[in-house]
Amino acid sequence: MRCPIRGDTNLRGFSCWDQYLAMVFAQLTYRESLRDIEACLGAMLPKLYHMGFRGKVARSTLADANDSHDWRIYAISRKC
Repeated sequence: MRCPIRGDTNLRGFSCWDQYLAMVFAQLTYRESLRDIEACLGAMLPKLYHMGFRGKVARSTLADANDSHDWRIYAISRKC
């Protein structure tokens, strides 16, 4: 079964998977802001690759991804 929503079309650099990983990390580590998420991920820079990130996570990039990625990708991800 294919997912009907293509979330990474027309977006460059920061995939839906990177955004999902950042949001899961924030939820599991009780982060409260984008600045807090960026600081904690920046402190773990050597481990980001092993956590599944493709590169460094910037606050502005994460904010742009939160604005532009379709939220339905994550709502139906359990069904696909």
